[in-house]
Amino acid sequence: MELTSCTIYDCQDIECLFHLNSSSSSCYPLLDKLEILRLCFMPSLQVLVSVEGVATPPQVFSNLKNLSIRHCSGIRKLLTLELLQAHQNLQKIEVSDCEKMEEIIASSDLDASSQVKGIEKMEEIIASSDKFIFPKLRELKLIKLPQLKSICSGKGVMVCDSIEDIQIIRCPELKRITVQLPLLDNGQPSPPPCLREILIQKDSKEWWESVKWDHPSAKKVLQPFLKYSIW
Repeated sequence: MELTSCTIYDCQDIECLFHLNSSSSSCYPLLDKLEILRLCFMPSLQVLVSVEGVATPPQVFSNLKNLSIRHCSGIRKLLTLELLQAHQNLQKIEVSDCEKMEEIIASSDLDASSQVKGIEKMEEIIASSDKFIFPKLRELKLIKLPQLKSICSGKGVMVCDSIEDIQIIRCPELKRITVQLPLLDNGQPSPPPCLREILIQKDSKEWWESVKWDHPSAKKVLQPFLKYSIW
């Protein structure tokens, strides 16, 4: 049996969705087949995947296309660095009504027992880079995340030239949108070729003027794509 879609709803006590270690390697192929993952009303959820005692971080979720997290009030970080390379097929990321969400792409909180050399090396490599590439990402929706402070950890930026739809609704603490725009030969930014709209709430024009992008000319270039929601 191949599990391609998974929805978990109203589970009050789950803190970690998958705990991976050397003895659980048999479940990796099952996770590799998953294309759609939806989580909703899981207030105790802290992390999607915990990795412990594995010399090389497993490539789980390598076929995941749609990731949706809603009403999970305890989770602070969505995608952690040691598993980031497994998410190259993501087409849609939607995070909404998660009260404590602070970062979308973040360094992981590894305790001493889980800091094996392979994971430490992976974090060192990724942390030294400032680009997190999502070659197939089409939709990025961040909605009602009152504590969201950054999309990427540190000075990182998302490279997603296939992006079509960006929604940032009621994320008042977000000061920087770390989506890197393609550059022209003269060094100026251009809209992603497939971009259709950037949706923000109607009463947040002041926020839009204050928020920073990766390039100082980005907002001017993106102004024709800006639309307002009534939320």
